[in-house]
Amino acid sequence: MTARERFKDIRDFSLRITFQLLDILITEPHKYDLEDLSIYLGCNVGLLCTAITECLYQNIFEFYIGNTRITPDNCISVLKYDNGEKLAVVSRIAFTDKTGFKKYRVMKEKFEGTISEKKNFEKIVAFNSYRVDKSLNRIGVDPSVMQSLSEGKTSEYKSSITGSRFFPIAVYTSLQYRREYFVALEKGYQLKFYPCEDSVKCDNTTMGKKNEKPFSEICDNTDVIPDALEKLKYIWGPHDMFLDEEQFSVSAVIYDKSCLGKILHDISNKPYKLKDNKDGTYSLKMEILGYDAFRIWVLSYGSSIEIKEPVRLRKELREVYEKIKNGNA
Repeated sequence: MTARERFKDIRDFSLRITFQLLDILITEPHKYDLEDLSIYLGCNVGLLCTAITECLYQNIFEFYIGNTRITPDNCISVLKYDNGEKLAVVSRIAFTDKTGFKKYRVMKEKFEGTISEKKNFEKIVAFNSYRVDKSLNRIGVDPSVMQSLSEGKTSEYKSSITGSRFFPIAVYTSLQYRREYFVALEKGYQLKFYPCEDSVKCDNTTMGKKNEKPFSEICDNTDVIPDALEKLKYIWGPHDMFLDEEQFSVSAVIYDKSCLGKILHDISNKPYKLKDNKDGTYSLKMEILGYDAFRIWVLSYGSSIEIKEPVRLRKELREVYEKIKNGNA
């Protein structure tokens, strides 16, 4: 099992990428440079450098790039995308024996066997991107609302945009759009997303928890709720989706290397395979849930990405580009 697979369930970016980084550099020192690691771990070089820099202040591990020890003073100058030097890590606890590594592995095993104190919150909050902006380190929704949702209780809200009334069953945070969304299950088979900032509690629920309803009262078939919450973990973005929508396979070619880091960030919490074609292009394969959201994402990259499969999506994109070319879009 690879470092990426071992820690894929850790949802917090900083902790997840740090564990992956330490694990791979401990087991395979001086094998990967920054570019190699960014592709292997599925995140851009900037995020890797941030993880390394944060570790420099912990006094537990020392990082080396080539024969140069990375320090807070030189990290900016030596941690460069095109450096080409291989990275390694050593334990500050004892350089001559395995004590440090043993302690790291014990810590890792304890962490993997621990039930997070935020387990309830993890049931009802899904991220489609990593938290990389300090302003978004905390969820903006009232913690009491989050706690109620984690306990299977909800209140009625109204969208100030559409006037629609709904009962949220989850909160979905989109780093791509820098917004949080209430997720409602409508008619028992469709997930709908409402921006939290444009949603207000209805008057009949302003008194607090005594007016909350259990999920069983707002949904005829509560058996579908676990499936709905599970799909939130994998859906591409906050776009309405029917519960019976299935994953589909994507095959694509990335032509613009300058976009690679951003693309890797966007897909970093999705399973994918990336191949360097050695001609300046990269082949990308992955499984997607959320056709409309993915289609919009692909369009944002224009000619930098070419979709090979599915054929339906390839055809739709070509039609859009033809309209743009002809000035009809």
